[in-house]
Amino acid sequence: MNSKKRLQYTDRFLDFPSGSEPEWRLLNRLGEKLGGKVVSATADRELTLWFLASEQRVGGLAIAAIRAGGVDMSSYVPQSSSTESPIAG
Repeated sequence: MNSKKRLQYTDRFLDFPSGSEPEWRLLNRLGEKLGGKVVSATADRELTLWFLASEQRVGGLAIAAIRAGGVDMSSYVPQSSSTESPIAG
């Protein structure tokens, strides 16, 4: 989200350095070692889709709508969304 409360979507423009990975994957691996998972996603797109489905403030949004110029969050009215817990068993 930018300073004008516009939710925007961009593709990754830099790959992670060799041997590194996104924080959410590291946290998921730590969770697995402790007997659980943080999220069930295994790829960046899955994580984005999970977030859009589970976060009430963005309920009803789709990646395509965000990509098509962004969404003004100051006037967006969320639609009903999933009540799935962010902690996956």
